[in-house]
Amino acid sequence: CLSIQYDGENVAGENYTTTVVPGPIDAAATVVSKQLGVIPTVGVEGELTVHTYDAFGNHRTGSCGAQCVTVSMVHVSGLEGATTTTDHANGVYTVSYLSHGSGEYRLEVTVVNHNGQEMLMPDEAFADNSGTIRLAAGVVDPRESIVTGIGLGTAVVRAGGSNTITV
Repeated sequence: CLSIQYDGENVAGENYTTTVVPGPIDAAATVVSKQLGVIPTVGVEGELTVHTYDAFGNHRTGSCGAQCVTVSMVHVSGLEGATTTTDHANGVYTVSYLSHGSGEYRLEVTVVNHNGQEMLMPDEAFADNSGTIRLAAGVVDPRESIVTGIGLGTAVVRAGGSNTITV
């Protein structure tokens, strides 16, 4: 309930109501969560969740579009993973990522604040305090594997027989 005064005197009328909504995204208050209990793997889509808050710690309930939260993932070799941001229109954004190279990637999460300024989120914004993710090698594909070594070229197998190579 809101009451209004003018020069110290109450303004006549009914009680006034007002709705207070969270302010614009504040990068310092926003939190990024990685999937718990999931080992990120090459060639398998992973996911991050970004919960946006305003400067007073209020969870944002509105939307400013998928362009308000962007993520890039860059490997030390320069290889980049693909990311897609989904805006759930409730202050929560889901970021799907996919890469075809194993190793450590730097996750760079950028949010756009109320005046259009892009702000790179610090490592402290991540629930685990780390803006990196390590992708494990995927399942071995025998169609893409090459076996080399001493003695492999000299194996003799008779018709109907077999030979075992342990890799």
